[in-house]
Amino acid sequence: MVPMMEQVFWKDILNTVSERWKNVICVGSGNEGTTAGHAAGEYRKGMMTEVQLAVQQREKSFSLQIWKSYVDEVAITIVDPSGNHSGRLEEKEGTQRIQIGETELLVYYGEPKPYSVRQEIYISFLPRNEFVTAGVWKIQMMPGQVVDKLWQMWLPVQNALNIGTAFFKARQFHNTYDTFYCISCYYCGSV
Repeated sequence: MVPMMEQVFWKDILNTVSERWKNVICVGSGNEGTTAGHAAGEYRKGMMTEVQLAVQQREKSFSLQIWKSYVDEVAITIVDPSGNHSGRLEEKEGTQRIQIGETELLVYYGEPKPYSVRQEIYISFLPRNEFVTAGVWKIQMMPGQVVDKLWQMWLPVQNALNIGTAFFKARQFHNTYDTFYCISCYYCGSV
């Protein structure tokens, strides 16, 4: 996902590079829309948003990226298939280690970057034994003060996951969400 300010930044870079001698610029896009690896939506004031994630048997580990606006205040809780809660994830520097049932979560809140109004919350799901707990996991988001309201979640590419590890309500048809166009490029694309 590339926020608007980053789109302008990358568009400028591609336009500048394309003005130099001979070159070909290729920009990848998409996220395997049919594999249900992307979920997105809007927060509603005073209402909890719950995203369900199916984790298949024998999943060794995986990561989850949550993207939101830095200005939006959102309390996030993870619930495992047995009903164990992570407690509220704290927005603080460094990596948090959270035990939830037979799975360990490593949680990292991203810091502000130039040209970006989006914040990444990166969560690694690691097994305490051999595999991550299989079943339906829930990501619960309770908004506080929100301005932008938009959120997105991403799983790794399907080749890195067991078949069926996916969001229940995926966003299949809007995965090239952040499109930009180059003025002088021969090849334009989406990031």
